[in-house]
Amino acid sequence: MPSDERRTSEIQLDTMGKHRWGERQVLHVAMVRSGPLQQQHHLTTLCRFLVDSGFSLDFFSLQAPFEDEIWFGQQVPGMRVHWVGKWGGRGIGRFIRGGLALRRALQETRFDILYVVDSWTLPYLFVATWGHMGFGGKPLVYHTFDLITPEGHGRAYVGLERYAARRSRLNVNTDRSRAEVAKLMFGLKERPLAVPLRLARDAVLPGWDEGRREAILGSERRGNEILAVYPTALRTDRLSKEVILAFAKLPPNYHLVTIDAGGSYAMECHEVMRNNGLQHRIHLLPPMTHQAVLELCACADIGLIFHDIDAGIGNYFCHPGRLAYYVALGLPFVAAEVPAMSALVYRYGLGGCCSPYEPAAIAEAIRELCEGSIPLTDRRRHILEVFESKLHYGYEAQALVSALERIRSGLTRA
Repeated sequence: MPSDERRTSEIQLDTMGKHRWGERQVLHVAMVRSGPLQQQHHLTTLCRFLVDSGFSLDFFSLQAPFEDEIWFGQQVPGMRVHWVGKWGGRGIGRFIRGGLALRRALQETRFDILYVVDSWTLPYLFVATWGHMGFGGKPLVYHTFDLITPEGHGRAYVGLERYAARRSRLNVNTDRSRAEVAKLMFGLKERPLAVPLRLARDAVLPGWDEGRREAILGSERRGNEILAVYPTALRTDRLSKEVILAFAKLPPNYHLVTIDAGGSYAMECHEVMRNNGLQHRIHLLPPMTHQAVLELCACADIGLIFHDIDAGIGNYFCHPGRLAYYVALGLPFVAAEVPAMSALVYRYGLGGCCSPYEPAAIAEAIRELCEGSIPLTDRRRHILEVFESKLHYGYEAQALVSALERIRSGLTRA
């Protein structure tokens, strides 16, 4: 087992800085994040994009298993991964120990920009910077894939995020609606930059697998089945019961595959299935890896995205990773009818939206998608074209490169 001393793995990139900067001085970015690294496709996509764009990237990992360091470094050649440590306990002690370790690690590293990812990293940063949310006068970038909401967190945590956002030279999150809310909540002068969750255009994706599809549907399939994938655990906030009840209102050739991670709510879902005779049409799989989720989506006909939108701001804005999977695989989908999601779905012709609380509305939207005037094969072709042209990470994240270049220009003038 590794000790709590910082470990570093380095994978050199022969062409570091040549892709974008040419002969100009390379911009060195120190990225800090707390939490596991495996299965975080949005994080690997971000880091790979920055390295491919010519930035020198040091990644400082807190509270991740040491084994994650090796795996993460392999995902992003050219990035240097520093394992700062992992600390137990529920009190502030872990923040103090982690923050002090992070401070020592940053002191040993040359960088131009401090790039902090996700709100749960902020307590460590606060300690590491002696409360200044800055280090050695370097510009701070705060990039969050979520948004702290007052109804789910204490005032101190919300206040910490507000403080970090105000201290940052650049704020980044996943969609323009969240960005507008963050600007109002935190009293920011500028709206945070929106970089949506997407997969890279050159991402290696699985293809259609008839064997996997047959394993899900069973050997007695008739050949006209419609398989909907809902790659999330049976949970209250994902409205799994409502989705299951929707399939009771659909013809018998409609099937659903989703994930059973156990628990009391999952048992209630099992009872709903039994009471409605859906045991042979609702297919439950155990928790799986990110790659397995992609393979599951690749052999489905449509996807589903639902949240309890009344549970919080995050669910209301509804910009999940599943959307990135579906678009990259050309999978049409039905999603919760909320403004940001509806605008995206109908602007690009990705599928349909409906109320997530009404099984009848869900069933109707699914049938309209599958039996409407546009065949699913044509929808797939269209979505793949949209992904290739606009809804991939490289297209969406160019604004991030431009923003970092502006920070670079300010450093050069200084």
